[in-house]
Amino acid sequence: MKIDVTELDIFYISYDEPNCEKNFVDLVNKVPWAKRVHGVEGSDAAHKACAKLSNTDRFITIDGDKIGRAH
Repeated sequence: MKIDVTELDIFYISYDEPNCEKNFVDLVNKVPWAKRVHGVEGSDAAHKACAKLSNTDRFITIDGDKIGRAH
């Protein structure tokens, strides 16, 4: 089964990463429908928060210390 990522919710999960604000702006420039979960303590709890907010059956998460690079 092929999944079109443009049909999925994409969540940016951040807590206190040094560049999280800059990285989120970069992500939204590339993926305007990206949502953010910020300040939730614990990876499991943050992923559960994404699940509660998601409008799609599946979703993608991106950690706050990551930034997308063109290949």
